[in-house]
Amino acid sequence: MGARTPLIALLAFRRRRNLVGLVLPQALFGIAAIAIGPILATSVGGDIGVGVIGLAAAPGLVRGERLADALGGSRDAAAALFTGTLLLTLVIVEPALRRVVPGAGPGVGGAALAVGAGAALAAMVPLVRDRLLVPLRWAEVLLAAALAGATALAALVAGGLTLSALLAAAAVLLLGATAALLASWIGGARAGSVLAGAGTRDPAIAGAFCLSAAVPAAAGVPLAYGLLLVAGSALAVGLRRRRGPRGRGT
Repeated sequence: MGARTPLIALLAFRRRRNLVGLVLPQALFGIAAIAIGPILATSVGGDIGVGVIGLAAAPGLVRGERLADALGGSRDAAAALFTGTLLLTLVIVEPALRRVVPGAGPGVGGAALAVGAGAALAAMVPLVRDRLLVPLRWAEVLLAAALAGATALAALVAGGLTLSALLAAAAVLLLGATAALLASWIGGARAGSVLAGAGTRDPAIAGAFCLSAAVPAAAGVPLAYGLLLVAGSALAVGLRRRRGPRGRGT
């Protein structure tokens, strides 16, 4: 996360483009988590439904500012949007999610808090930030890697990486990309900033939800999402480089 978040991130939402870039994708993901996910759980399969719920309820991509940088967006805007998704996940999404999946426990909120909030809290006070930001970032990277590894292992052992999981993950990815482009068009922010900060979900945190819900096969959806996100990001970066660099904005 950017060194100026979360305080500057909160001030950034005074701008219409940042507020739209946060609220629109988050609202669509919220609908997917609270309404569409349970329907899929009863119609398609419990593992697919739980996987979609976990993805849609997760905050934005941790370290999404790196993706924004690669896509020609603003690192600061992406970090601010991620901070917004993190706060909304903890305050609104997590409590609502416990009503939908009572046995899920603190999966999304706990993992999001552990992975993303450390650096955010350190960034509040410059002295604390300067002394703790490096170890906190290393701890963040190691925890995210552990969650990603646990997600992948659980999905592969339980046979969760199926065609249905790939299709569900692709639908969530398409939803986020569409929401980011729409928010960019309405609010005026760069699409790369919105996509990286609020239009993507963190698959490792989503995987933690699937494991906390005791549905390891559901981790196939976040795993497929992560693979598709890597492939899609590489393709987008390649196409952008072929077109040549453009000016950046927020």
